[in-house]
Amino acid sequence: MHAFSNVDLMKNLPSFLQFQDGTRSLLAATLQHRICRPGTLVVEAGEAAAGLYVILSGGVKLVVEDGDGRALIIGRLGRGEFFGESSILPEGTHAASVEAEHGCELAFLPREALARYVLTNAAAATAMLGAVVDRLTAAHGNLARLGLKNVYGRVVCVMLESIRESDGESVIEIGSPEIASRVGASREMVSRVVKDLIERKIVRRRKRKLVVLDRAALAEQGSFQRPTFARPPAQTHSVMSGVRPAAA
Repeated sequence: MHAFSNVDLMKNLPSFLQFQDGTRSLLAATLQHRICRPGTLVVEAGEAAAGLYVILSGGVKLVVEDGDGRALIIGRLGRGEFFGESSILPEGTHAASVEAEHGCELAFLPREALARYVLTNAAAATAMLGAVVDRLTAAHGNLARLGLKNVYGRVVCVMLESIRESDGESVIEIGSPEIASRVGASREMVSRVVKDLIERKIVRRRKRKLVVLDRAALAEQGSFQRPTFARPPAQTHSVMSGVRPAAA
């Protein structure tokens, strides 16, 4: 982790928060530097938004819970991105919980300072709104893409997005728990899909990772009209099955 000075913090802020000379002292006096360990819950869904967070290093994931209490990851943010923009509203609350991944460093600007700046700076307000709209557009596109698929297709889609090339192999970096939380399915269902893909010889296991053997076939399995799960070869049953032969 870095030891950011106020000058460093200001350099790492989004362009719409690059204060002019007249407000630079306000920024320096109110900015806070926060360090979060992996798994730290930075904000919780539904709680009042206290200010704007800018990610200086590392990343966070945005999490909501479904009606059964299962966590669903709806997005991730990395260096230079921000969250907590609802704090500019009088009674703004966080729509999703935000959890640190792999540790992260944040710059925090309290809502009073943010509101004073944004509400008196039309260019800053427009830029901030544009960034939020871009994020919502991407989220809607992702929801539309996944919403048209059944669970099998959603699992495959997330697998394809999580492939990393390593030593000439295409490795799926995340495991079943992570996939389940991103598609809103049970771990058992994800495990069933993985087993089916292994039986089809599309992926194989390597320790705790999955290696893609046929990327084109994997993409095909994620199409809108998914074929049924692979079935084991039909077994022929003899009418004498289970009957011991008579002694000679």
